[in-house]
Amino acid sequence: MEHYTKLAREVKCLLEDEKIKMSDILHSTNHKNANCLYDFVNGKREVLKDFENTIGIARCSFPDTYEDYLEDFVYSIADREPNRMVIVEAMEWADASQRSELTDFLVDKLKNCRNLKCKEYGNVYFLHRQLTKGEITAHEALVASGKLGLKQMETVVFSRLMVLYKYLELRQFDTLSDMAKDIHSELVEKDSFISKSYSSRIQTLLANMSLTQGDLVNTRKHAELAISESDNPRFLAFGYLHLGNSYLFESYEKSKEKLLLGMECAKNHPERFKQLRRSMVFLDNYWNKGKTYLNHESNETEDIQGIIYNHIQNGRKEAALDMLQKLEDQKQNDNLKGYHYYFKGLIDGNIANFYLSAKHFKLSGDKFCVTLPLVELQKHGENAQLLELLTI
Repeated sequence: MEHYTKLAREVKCLLEDEKIKMSDILHSTNHKNANCLYDFVNGKREVLKDFENTIGIARCSFPDTYEDYLEDFVYSIADREPNRMVIVEAMEWADASQRSELTDFLVDKLKNCRNLKCKEYGNVYFLHRQLTKGEITAHEALVASGKLGLKQMETVVFSRLMVLYKYLELRQFDTLSDMAKDIHSELVEKDSFISKSYSSRIQTLLANMSLTQGDLVNTRKHAELAISESDNPRFLAFGYLHLGNSYLFESYEKSKEKLLLGMECAKNHPERFKQLRRSMVFLDNYWNKGKTYLNHESNETEDIQGIIYNHIQNGRKEAALDMLQKLEDQKQNDNLKGYHYYFKGLIDGNIANFYLSAKHFKLSGDKFCVTLPLVELQKHGENAQLLELLTI
C-alpha cells in the first residue's frame, strides 16, 4: 500500500527533475544506503526510523521552507497512526521549534494513544503545555508529574527540564543551575534525537542565565555548546544571540559577527529575528556605528528606545528627550526602566538618573546591563568601592 505524503511527493519530483541528487539526501541522514530513502519517496515507506532523518531530507530538499514541510508531514502521519516513537520525536521537534498548535495536536494524540511509552510522553508534555500557557505553576507541574509514575529516563528528565523555563523567568538561578546540571549529567550517555534536543534546551537556558548574571565565560561556553550540538534554528538563533550579546561591550566586530549569524538562523521566525535585531541596534548605538537596523515602524518601547539611544549618540539630545518623555506614561518593567533612566542620565548628566537605572536593572536581575549606569557613575567620580556593591 502506498502512503504518499506531500513531503515524499515533492522530494520525488525534485529527484525526477534532477534538481537534487539522492546522494545529497543520503548524506543528510544517518542511513548507510539509499534503499529505505527510495521506499520513502516512492510511498512504500511512510516514515523513517528516526525523525532526525526526515528533518535532514526536508532541509536538504527545501532549505528555506523545510519546517513548513515537516509540519505538514507530521500532521499527516500523526492523524493516521500516533502509536509510534517517531511521533514523540516529532512532538519534541515541534515544541522545541515553538510550533504551538502542532505541539498541542500531538500532545492530544499521544495522551490518547494505545502505546504506553508514547502515552507517557503525551502526559508529561501536556503538563509542560499547561505550564507554558500559565495554567499551572512550576510547583504544581512538579507535583502533577510526580503522580504520573513516569518510568522512562527521558520523561523523568523532561518533567524537571520543563520547569527550568519558569525558574529562569522568576530569576531563581541557583535552583535552575543545580537542576540543569543534574539533568544534563543524565543525558550525557544518550545519543538519541530527544536527548540531544533536551541537551540543547539546557545549554540555551544556561547561556541565558549566565549572561543575565554577568558571567561571560559561562555564557560563551553554553552558547557555543548550544550551537555545536544542535541544528534546530531556535537553539542556533538564541545561541548566537547570547554569544553576540556577551561581546556587546567588549568587541563590536565579534558581537556583530555572532548576531548576524543569529539573524540568518532566525530569518523565517519574526519573534526571534526581532530580538536579534534589537541587540544589533544596541550594538550599533553603543559603538556609534550607524543606524541600519533601527525600527521606525514599531510602537514597542524597546524599538523606540533604540531610536532614542541613536539620537543621544549623535548629539540630538532634544529629540531624544522628547521621545523619552512620551514613554514615561507607558507601563514599563524594571529592565526597560533601567534603560529609560540610563538614557535620561546620558541626556541630562544627572547622577540620580544613573542610580535609578542601576536600581531597576538590579530589580530586574540583570547584572550584565547594570554595568552601563555604573560606568557612567564612575566617570562622574562616584566611589568605586560603593559602586562595586551594586554589582553583587
